Amino acid sequence: MREIKFRAWDKKKKIMLYFSLKTLSNDYELSESVFDSWNNAITMQFTGLKDKDGKEIYEGDIMLIPSSLQCSLERIGVVIFDEWRYLINIKKPEPCGQSFLNLNTDFIEVLGNIYENPKLLEKKE
Repeated sequence: MREIKFRAWDKKKKIMLYFSLKTLSNDYELSESVFDSWNNAITMQFTGLKDKDGKEIYEGDIMLIPSSLQCSLERIGVVIFDEWRYLINIKKPEPCGQSFLNLNTDFIEVLGNIYENPKLLEKKE
């Protein structure tokens, strides 16, 4: 069974905090520091998956998806949770739509996240 992990972007301090339910219940100081800024935080859950380099994949991560049989273009997208599954919402190039974030993550790569690296989503001129 995987550990339930989260991260929270503190909009005021502009920092990312990583924590788990286990950590919050065992570390009162950490729980106080997280909840102290809870109104300024945007929370994202760990998907339980890792990218090709072993980096954990969270909601809000910006992913690089190599070209494939379904789409001949290399794509960049953002991990979102849509009702009951994680998806990669393709941002550019646009013709390929959404992609399921599934158990085969051997080829995709986390480039950053939408809060610390928003420029990764800007269109190249």
